[in-house]
Amino acid sequence: MHDTLDGISREPITSSNLVSIGYSPERQVFAVEFKSGLIIHYSGISPELASEFYCAGSRGSFYSKNIRGKFHAQTMTGPCRSCGSVSQGPIGEVCARCGDDKHYAIEKRDVPADVEVESVNNG
Repeated sequence: MHDTLDGISREPITSSNLVSIGYSPERQVFAVEFKSGLIIHYSGISPELASEFYCAGSRGSFYSKNIRGKFHAQTMTGPCRSCGSVSQGPIGEVCARCGDDKHYAIEKRDVPADVEVESVNNG
């Protein structure tokens, strides 16, 4: 299991772009971790869709076709503003590398206008 972030444990997967995935059936939130270290939580994911994602032959393709841009997305990790560390850390937490600043969310602009994207603000 990968670290738990916001109460969702993720398990490692084999994919060209994804590292781990996890699901909270109580909250209907699906967590996706990318090779860059970025972690995004998607809300409104039904248990059936989560099950299909877990069982998909190509999870990256399944993500692109069925999740990305279709559900409310909350960015959970980001880089450090002070040291420029590209390693992702939980948004709002102090950077483990430099200890000077907190990680922040990088806003993406490639999300359809009708899909709301929210960043965690712990600071």
